[in-house]
Amino acid sequence: MIRFAVGAIIIMENEFLLVKKQTVETLTGKQSIAYEIDFVKGGLETEECNEAALLRELYEETGSKDYQIIEQINQKLHFSFPDDIAKKIGYSHQQTTFFLVRYIAAAQKIYFNYTTQLFYQDMRVEDIFYELGTFYPNWNVELAMTLCEQFSLSIKARYHRLSTGQASVMRTICSLAVRTPVTLLDEPTTGMDETMRVLFHKVLLKEFLDSPRLFLMTTHHLEETEFILDHILLMKKGKIVRHDDLESIKENGLIVEGPREKVTEFSKGYVIDQLQESSIAEYSRLLVKNSFNYSDYRAAAEAGLTVRPMTVSEFCSYHTHDERGRIEDVFQ
Repeated sequence: MIRFAVGAIIIMENEFLLVKKQTVETLTGKQSIAYEIDFVKGGLETEECNEAALLRELYEETGSKDYQIIEQINQKLHFSFPDDIAKKIGYSHQQTTFFLVRYIAAAQKIYFNYTTQLFYQDMRVEDIFYELGTFYPNWNVELAMTLCEQFSLSIKARYHRLSTGQASVMRTICSLAVRTPVTLLDEPTTGMDETMRVLFHKVLLKEFLDSPRLFLMTTHHLEETEFILDHILLMKKGKIVRHDDLESIKENGLIVEGPREKVTEFSKGYVIDQLQESSIAEYSRLLVKNSFNYSDYRAAAEAGLTVRPMTVSEFCSYHTHDERGRIEDVFQ
């Protein structure tokens, strides 16, 4: 006798979800077995359609109803049960119809905007907006349309024909309009000119104030994003160098600038973060610990030196530069 069954290939972002099975349904009820890792699958009950059976199996085996059926896989899986199993369950063969299923509980809470994000080539901007609206419950189509007008982006344009900057604008609009609790922005302003970048940062700040949530952004334009950041995490070669709030970073150090000999002489009495020294045309720049008092500033002024707070961009540069990353090393 053949048992007709359904199964699920479950995807979540770039991963597949499997289940740990410890029981099997037999003629006398459920029996414990040595656990096995398998796809969610199970037999159809009387007068039950494939889709209904699949959703039931997903809930029974995972305890969650947060799934979206994407499509049915045409190729069916046929196999025979070992004799000892066949006697227990009352079936000698099984035919399983598999479905591709997306786990949406996590996916609907996180949106990842990255430069290699793929959409079907023939899709227009408005088509992409429609598809996002069917998946993300907080999708704000009015916001998306308003931002298209602000950024002069036509909703009739096909995605694959957009310039690098326009494609970045489109992806950015999507990442704001989905309004997920967590939004990951990977170099969101790639290809945008300065005017567009400034507008984006203003829009991002306003959207955060109107609908507070977590934005994680990677960027090389720190001087442009400093006014909207709360925390900064610096990484170098895959390792975290520093993670701190913005104000602590700003107060971390001072820059002492001036003629090389005067800077060197002046710095002898202070704690130096000798992370990098720039010495071009007898000019030096040093990073010192921010522990100056009035007399220190006065001494620096009398020596003809400039002392100023370190910018966030300089802080990041000092903490992530390579050992031979100075311009002087090029001409040695």
